[in-house]
Amino acid sequence: MPKTATVQDLKAVLDADPKSQLIDVRESSEVSADGLAPGAVLAPLSNDVAAAGLLDPRKPLFILCRSGARSVKAAALLEARGFADVRRVAGGMEAWDAAGYPVVRKGPSTWSLER
Repeated sequence: MPKTATVQDLKAVLDADPKSQLIDVRESSEVSADGLAPGAVLAPLSNDVAAAGLLDPRKPLFILCRSGARSVKAAALLEARGFADVRRVAGGMEAWDAAGYPVVRKGPSTWSLER
């Protein structure tokens, strides 16, 4: 069963080591609208958390989603793949935003046809 971390726990970890492993399992359209926590890697749950191959299964891994529900599913998938220390972030990006923590916002990844 995955451990649960608060957004305050995650913020403290990221402040201490900005290269900590953090994935966001929301869809790209959600991230375009709401942004990412600094340092997060987008790994949508609908893609079976494809970024897992880029991560070290021996190091702690934090998982964010919108409210916390999808992170439970992603954590179960990653634990089944041998990740030893998976921590789902309670409240997800909603809690991160509510705490007033920084959010990285990126513009649309597509170009207008009028260009």
